[in-house]
Amino acid sequence: MTGLCMTYTGDLSLAGQWCAAFAGPAAGALYALAAASLGGRLGSAVLEKSAGVSIILTAFNMLPALPLDGGRMLFSLLQAFTSKAEAALEITGLASGIALLLGGLYMVCRGWGMALEIAGIWLLLRQTGIVKQPGVL
Repeated sequence: MTGLCMTYTGDLSLAGQWCAAFAGPAAGALYALAAASLGGRLGSAVLEKSAGVSIILTAFNMLPALPLDGGRMLFSLLQAFTSKAEAALEITGLASGIALLLGGLYMVCRGWGMALEIAGIWLLLRQTGIVKQPGVL
């Protein structure tokens, strides 16, 4: 359910950590743009839907919560300016999970599916440590 989860070894600078975390969302966004463009030119609904799924997953991955890349990027930025980076990331992670949970609840009540609700539950479980976080910071 977590997809690819990278761990850092060695000594990466804060900029290096940020760049490594940014690589995943950048690749997802580039794929979405290429698939949408190619799908439009070829009239391929499969490529266009693939682009849509990719951009949704990329946006989710950019949320400021661990173990997502957005959380890793925020952590590396905060480390450069404050000693309270971990505490700030706990707050943004919980806020992101709660926002997804509430948005998902709204969608379920409207009959639009449970995907966002499930994503919110998963993210909150990761923030609270109920679900083990292998190799995260």
